Amino acid sequence: MRKTELKRIIKEIGLVPKKHRGQNFLASEAIAERIVNAASLSEKDCVVEVGPGLGVVTEKILKKGA
Repeated sequence: MRKTELKRIIKEIGLVPKKHRGQNFLASEAIAERIVNAASLSEKDCVVEVGPGLGVVTEKILKKGA
């Protein structure tokens, strides 16, 4: 997801991330890919993602078939 698209979605749904709550939204496709690759997921894995934000990592997990 591109940063501009992420900002548009956040604005569209009226979401205001709170820094004091540690709310950060990952926008980098490359970093999301590195995170998922580091997990060495397979189709047999069951993944529970806590705090998925807008789904940048979720999309990569699904592409792995996990």
